Amino acid sequence: SGGFGIPGSEGGGTAGGVEIFGETAGLEQARMTAAPRAPAAARADRYPGVFIPLPPGEEVPPGEYDEAAMDWIEDLITTYLERDVPQIGFQVPAARLRVLWTMLAHLQGEPVNASALAGSLEVPRSAVNHYIDILNDLFLIRRLRPRHADIKKRLVKSPRYYIRDSGIQHRLLGIDSYDDLLSSPVLGKSWEGFVVENIHSVLPRRARTSFYRTAAGAEIDLIIDLPGPEVWAVEIKYGAAPKFAKHFSRTCDDIGAARKFVVYGGDEEFPAGDDITMISLPGIMERLLEAGRHPGIKRRHPSLN
Repeated sequence: SGGFGIPGSEGGGTAGGVEIFGETAGLEQARMTAAPRAPAAARADRYPGVFIPLPPGEEVPPGEYDEAAMDWIEDLITTYLERDVPQIGFQVPAARLRVLWTMLAHLQGEPVNASALAGSLEVPRSAVNHYIDILNDLFLIRRLRPRHADIKKRLVKSPRYYIRDSGIQHRLLGIDSYDDLLSSPVLGKSWEGFVVENIHSVLPRRARTSFYRTAAGAEIDLIIDLPGPEVWAVEIKYGAAPKFAKHFSRTCDDIGAARKFVVYGGDEEFPAGDDITMISLPGIMERLLEAGRHPGIKRRHPSLN
């Protein structure tokens, strides 16, 4: 477990030149990812739910790792909301912002009803939208917008939100150990957010992402519009032998997808019929890195390689 850690210090500090929160030289916040240099982190049976910074060569006893990790993440959350957010210039009650952040953690990857959130927080809907913008602008959540294909179907138009760090999501939800995570109903959505964030860390420049969902329930978790152009459709499923909807291939055809992937928790890559490829998270990241090496296509964040 000691091999998984976030470099940096609390409150948006830096360590080794990598900043946890905020922007450095126009780059989005860096985080622990399942890049090809650490492929074990992306396997479903080794899915890292919590991270703590460890000095080189230091190990935490297995029975103490979860507790130490959650203590550190709790301190990080508290310091950032109570000290750093006001210093940046946003005057929002820390407790209210944390409650909203927690609500979004529960709703990860699902449609968000701003009016319902406003009722729970006892604030106007406009305030909720403002708070969500703050969390998004500070790179604490990712806003994924819907794709509007030119087809005669009713489409979902509300964006989805993901907590950008899975360890923080688990702390907000009170998931304090790996065993707790495995028995939690949010496991699948947590894995989905982890995959989405890892994919974004290796996207070529000018690549755009979105999701697709019809009112009837047909959906694609992640759509990648690569420069070229070429469209990749990505379904995300936790586990080593997942099942996916039979309509997935037809839905991919609706958006003109050239490649159809199901990212799952195993290691192997193999065809699943209807031009669908089952692929691991490191596998699709390798493919995106390769796409970024093509002439005329550049990586979005070359310094994070």
